[in-house]
Amino acid sequence: MPRTLIIGYGNTLRRDDAAGVIAAETLQRELEGQARVRVVARHQLTPELAADLAESDRALFIDAAAKGEPGTISLQRITPPPPSSSPLEIGHNLTPATLLALARDIYGSHPSTWILTVTGRDFDLQQGISTDVRDALPKLLDRARRWM
Repeated sequence: MPRTLIIGYGNTLRRDDAAGVIAAETLQRELEGQARVRVVARHQLTPELAADLAESDRALFIDAAAKGEPGTISLQRITPPPPSSSPLEIGHNLTPATLLALARDIYGSHPSTWILTVTGRDFDLQQGISTDVRDALPKLLDRARRWM
């Protein structure tokens, strides 16, 4: 049975940026006890997630997008950048593709990976998502469930 990893991430103190965390927390509750799927919610991506990716067959990142029509849902495949002779830059702004490269370079493998986004309207310092993202969340969650 395939091992699936879902990582929802974003800053819950920056309005619509919280969409990935909200989606992941919802999926965590729904999928509790299912051994083949692991769901994690994070404030930001960290290098430690590369180990989890290397142990997975499939992965889905869920995040908010800043550009585009608010409420738009998008699913795209992610691949790691090609190996290079210089070490990867690892800082506070890790991307899903960089994490895949870390999994490949450190652990020798990485899963088939996708990113699911919802375009936000408001990323100001404040809690609570916009109406656009709130209305799109059921579609975002439905798309994540169909991906699984």
